[in-house]
Amino acid sequence: MGDNFFQFSENTINVFKFSGVAILGYLAGKLIEIIVQRNRDDRQEFRSAYAEFSKYFTGTLQQLETGESTLNALILAEFSNQDLAMRDFIRHLSKARKNQFFAKWREYEGKYYEIKNLGFAGICCAIAPSEEELTGNVTPQDMERWELDRRKEIHKIIGEFLVIAEEK
Repeated sequence: MGDNFFQFSENTINVFKFSGVAILGYLAGKLIEIIVQRNRDDRQEFRSAYAEFSKYFTGTLQQLETGESTLNALILAEFSNQDLAMRDFIRHLSKARKNQFFAKWREYEGKYYEIKNLGFAGICCAIAPSEEELTGNVTPQDMERWELDRRKEIHKIIGEFLVIAEEK
């Protein structure tokens, strides 16, 4: 009777070992599934947030390219909504991306405040790239060139921070 009892216990232990391994395997699989699902959800949330953020710049970029509106008026009209969109979006970026993004954003923000500080007259004036440009005879062609150069510069800044923001 002692031998049968011992064999029964040994078989029972083997069954429990097998069951324990199966349960651990199942739990590990579930954990991996949860991690994968969470990462997929995070990526989808990021993509949606980026799409929402970038839509505030689509019209601005098009108008910068086509010259449909005065540059200063465009920036003054769009910046407050863009700034709010940025504040909603920025929480989705990693710390390293935030630092890169903010460096470019500050350039864009600087352009906005440069215009805003000019006051009401700033809406329709051309901003010279330097004090030296203002000495001598300033022609309408000079002012058009300044405007075109500023359009290109602002387009480039927006494009750069959108590229930075596009990657989580």
